[in-house]
Amino acid sequence: MNGLKTLDVGSGTPWTTETNTMVGTGMGYYVISAKRRTYAELTYSSFADDLNSMEEQAPTTMMSGSTASYQSPEKQAMQIQSALIMGGISIALWSVAIGFFLAKNILGV
Repeated sequence: MNGLKTLDVGSGTPWTTETNTMVGTGMGYYVISAKRRTYAELTYSSFADDLNSMEEQAPTTMMSGSTASYQSPEKQAMQIQSALIMGGISIALWSVAIGFFLAKNILGV
């Protein structure tokens, strides 16, 4: 910061540094502030805050019986297997129905 005082800006606007909080003027164009944040850093920190709050809420949400519940892999596998069996039965019944339809209308049985 001491080097800033030796900088010759000519007839341009002089730069200042904010050592203590300068309400209003501390966020000016020609003020160097240690507390100033870039927009990207501000956005990233708000994302981090959001993620932290979601992590804190996740265990309580799962325990409270909400719609987002955990299912064990065994239960998921059983549900998938049941769905596949029911799908196979459906295909078999549709095949029989189409077979009867074709036999009746084409073969005249």
